[in-house]
Amino acid sequence: MTKQRKPVSNLSIYKKECPEKNLPCGTKSSYSFVFTAGTGTPSTGYSVQGNPVSPGTSGPRGFYIDQSSVIRYVTSGSATSASTPLQ
Repeated sequence: MTKQRKPVSNLSIYKKECPEKNLPCGTKSSYSFVFTAGTGTPSTGYSVQGNPVSPGTSGPRGFYIDQSSVIRYVTSGSATSASTPLQ
């Protein structure tokens, strides 16, 4: 059974939930998360970065994902769309 996702018609609702509820941004398990909506109406893109609050101490890698569904990582610093794909 495939779980169906509801479309998000207004991404500004996430700002109200940040940081404790759905984690589009905020901190959890020593990682800092940032959700960025794409441009345009309707928005067709997004990105999410998850980086250790204290690199090397609270986590070994930074992560990035966008609408391509490819998870990317770096071993130091903040992951971006140009980072290595996770395999």
